[in-house]
Amino acid sequence: GKLIVAYTLNHTLRQIETGGVVSTWSGLTGSGNGATDGIGPSAKFNLPDAVATDGVGNVFVADSWNNMIRKITPQAVVTTVAGVSGLAFGGLTDGSGSNAIFFDPHGLTVDADGNVYVADSANNAIRKINPQAAVSTVAGSNPAARG
Repeated sequence: GKLIVAYTLNHTLRQIETGGVVSTWSGLTGSGNGATDGIGPSAKFNLPDAVATDGVGNVFVADSWNNMIRKITPQAVVTTVAGVSGLAFGGLTDGSGSNAIFFDPHGLTVDADGNVYVADSANNAIRKINPQAAVSTVAGSNPAARG
């Protein structure tokens, strides 16, 4: 009964409920960008670009300029699943959690087994994050295209 929308330039996620009620669900409007985990508006994002949900109601977010993939529980608890913020440019490194590096992730989808697939746009790669937060590259990865 709810729709979650990435409000990219405002660094927030908005919730649209049945009946048209719109509210900020996560990220603090007007506070600028950041890479802070937290609950609801105490979390910070940097140009969140895409969202996808799993079978139990978690929302995954491509936090594009933080080069991170974030998870928001149905209770609005935001945690970083994979990637690391603070890099001037991202990279292409497989690994678990903060050991994995992305470069401008955009699209997301979640399969029935809870694997998250990420369009890692500046890497020209498709990355997979399994439920244990291990990241692997499943297609692409042309480093020369990062120019």
